[in-house]
Amino acid sequence: MCISADEAAFSGTIVYCGRRHHPEHGLIHVLGYQNTAANLADGPNAMLLHLPTRHLSPRHFLSAGRAGDVLHRMVDAVASAAVAADGIAWMSAAPQSVQIFDHDIYTVLLADDPTAVPAALRQVAPHRRPDLHPDLLRFYADHFPDHTVAVCCFDNADAQRAKPLLLWYTPLDPDRLTVLALDSHTGRAPDLDTTVPF
Repeated sequence: MCISADEAAFSGTIVYCGRRHHPEHGLIHVLGYQNTAANLADGPNAMLLHLPTRHLSPRHFLSAGRAGDVLHRMVDAVASAAVAADGIAWMSAAPQSVQIFDHDIYTVLLADDPTAVPAALRQVAPHRRPDLHPDLLRFYADHFPDHTVAVCCFDNADAQRAKPLLLWYTPLDPDRLTVLALDSHTGRAPDLDTTVPF
């Protein structure tokens, strides 16, 4: 359920999407995304996610704390029809062009414009800096022009379960919950007319 900059194996993906009326931020959507990633490329790699919002910052990412299994527990709760509500501290943020920060096994680049990513990659540590194919970034710019793109750089050759990416955002369409469903691990722009094994 993601696109990678080069060959990679992703497994055990869990995706959560929800909606909330927040007293300060109004209607927001919440996304949870977790998988096990293994880099199959000769060099660094990245996972790309398109997020249906215009602006994000690192402060939109919520800490999972020490609980790297929060999405697993949510799956278990839904499966057993048990529902628990714990509060989450929501934060505000101001938009910038490309923002870079570390999150667990990833160095994350958030870009309102995917074509701004190549210049920003120079700020990523060389051992995690992927060589992104220009067609891939053009695909995002063409197909998701109003979305923020998250480029999650990683370099672990052994499969490693990442802590969940948990974030909130003001949605482009308040009536539509969006779950990421594009899948391509070749490093090239996905072919939307091709069936992809996952």
